[in-house]
Amino acid sequence: MDPIQQLIINTKDQSAPLSKKVAHYNKLLTRIQRAENKLADTKNKLEQKLIEFAQKVLPVHTQRCELQLAILQEILQYMTSNKLSNTREEVLLQFCSDTAHHIGMSPHRFSDEKMEEFKIVLKKIHPDLDLLAEGFDEENPLNTAHKTDERTKTLEETKDMIQVHYEMMGIEINLDDITSDMTDDEIAEAIDLRIRAVDPNYHGQKKKSKKKSKAQIRKDAAKNEFNEMKDKSFSSMYKSLVKLIHPDGEQDEQLKEKKSEWMKRLTVAYKNKDIKTLMLIELEWLHGAKDELEKMSEEKMSYFIDMLKTQATEIEQQTAMLYVDPRYSAMAFFTHHPQDLDSFRPAACLNLIKTEMAKDDDLLNDLRKSPTSARKTIMHIIENNRFNMQEDFW
Repeated sequence: MDPIQQLIINTKDQSAPLSKKVAHYNKLLTRIQRAENKLADTKNKLEQKLIEFAQKVLPVHTQRCELQLAILQEILQYMTSNKLSNTREEVLLQFCSDTAHHIGMSPHRFSDEKMEEFKIVLKKIHPDLDLLAEGFDEENPLNTAHKTDERTKTLEETKDMIQVHYEMMGIEINLDDITSDMTDDEIAEAIDLRIRAVDPNYHGQKKKSKKKSKAQIRKDAAKNEFNEMKDKSFSSMYKSLVKLIHPDGEQDEQLKEKKSEWMKRLTVAYKNKDIKTLMLIELEWLHGAKDELEKMSEEKMSYFIDMLKTQATEIEQQTAMLYVDPRYSAMAFFTHHPQDLDSFRPAACLNLIKTEMAKDDDLLNDLRKSPTSARKTIMHIIENNRFNMQEDFW
């Protein structure tokens, strides 16, 4: 039987309607099941697309970037030996800027030597383009992982410095649970609180805070009280299950193995605040006694409903966050919006890149053919981009 179906409550009397709370509880379980299925399905689809993208699309895109660099080099050569009017030069520079931006912000990464060559070409075309190239490494979304590593390293160094400082004063301060997963504000606040707790002379940075109204204070107090109650209930349920299913002391080897499996699941569920799994483990321990669910008190039912609602929302948010995961940023570069990854097809993307490459190849050949051909091609680029710039303006 489907695990979710084990938790669904049905009335023994088919003619009697379910209470609103029970109906809501059942609906939330179904919502969680749909959310979990969608999360797994989305992950699977994105991973399959990523594999195809890496194997087929990226190598061709790399070739196109090399081709575009060669075009910029030919334009530089033309501009060095030929004088253009200010208007024409401005349009040609815009074309070079757009081409450079496409290369710099794309998933392709030049080797250090090639990157240096790229920057030199841009600087010679115009000094402002060199500044554009300098910003690529900072702006490229593919460098998020590197930035994350640097942020983690900086945080660890900061924590070490604070701990060493207070150790020299004979004061122990624990900052182990402050991690780079937290936001900058959360990190700053957590460190501030830890230091205040051990150092009475520390004043920290004073923040201007907006005075809360009495209604807001009451609302916050009620919310905090409810959250404390939820955490306490969840923790209480976990501890009760630990007492029931802990394998230590169990004489029956078969049951001991089963309890060990339950404990592993229980530990993960507790860490993730996964109320659904806790309920399933409890039901399995009761040998599927759904009567226990049906006898659930109103208070316990309200608690389960709130926890299930939170869990369903978190799973749905995990699915939404997949689209902005740095892992898929290379594919996202070829879409208008990260959500378009749903409809993104690597094969179609590959065909589009090949079409653009054919145009770039023709352009490069025309620039290299002869001085007359190069001039004609440069004028063609200027006319096309002047028209595009006018369209963008209007």
